[in-house]
Amino acid sequence: MDKGKINADGVLEIERAGKFKPMECKPMEMTMPSSSDVPIASQCGDDCSLFHEPEKMMLPKDKFYTQLRICQGGYWYFDGFEDER
Repeated sequence: MDKGKINADGVLEIERAGKFKPMECKPMEMTMPSSSDVPIASQCGDDCSLFHEPEKMMLPKDKFYTQLRICQGGYWYFDGFEDER
């Protein structure tokens, strides 16, 4: 599993090579107004209506992980997670 956090600005960040990096989001329905085939790139975060609140879940032997539902029904699972909001 990954380590992640929601930073103070509400942006989801994933740890990669020891550094937290913001997740980019490109939902299929988001496109540039001038061209229907150019996707808009933005940061994945709590300002999106498809972004859900993190849920703490329990595994056997009292171990926990965090589940975060994001756009298009996808989930991220974290064994280390902080919400800095």
